[in-house]
Amino acid sequence: MKIRYLMVHGILLALVTPPVSFALCGVWAGMGLADIATAMADQYAGDARPALWGPSLLALAPVLVLASALWLVARLRKKPDLNGSLGAAGLGAMTLVLIWANVSFWSAFLPERDAPGWPHGIELVIGPLFFAPPAVLLAMLVVWLVRR
Repeated sequence: MKIRYLMVHGILLALVTPPVSFALCGVWAGMGLADIATAMADQYAGDARPALWGPSLLALAPVLVLASALWLVARLRKKPDLNGSLGAAGLGAMTLVLIWANVSFWSAFLPERDAPGWPHGIELVIGPLFFAPPAVLLAMLVVWLVRR
């Protein structure tokens, strides 16, 4: 599997996971579809705190880690089948961490749309920046050890 193909999926997952998590948390909180659409539009607006585009942009960090690791593996070893497995494991780990971070915040944020106090909101930063990159590398290591 080509690294380029995996990176397109990684970027799409990074950009789509926060709004999908937001919408699902809205449904879970009992909001109607019109209310969810209005809340989502407000969160994408520049004045809303926290802005919904922020977690999407931060989620690109683990995609960069995954791309770098796959590039390094491709240069060191010439096993394309292993690269696909490593990439899929990395994407899976990244997605799980991003879902956890977004659901843990948006479920506390909705339906009132009032940001909970400290330390809520920090998961939108530490999830993609501090938890997802090691999770990506750990998942890739586990697959590499299993496939050896």
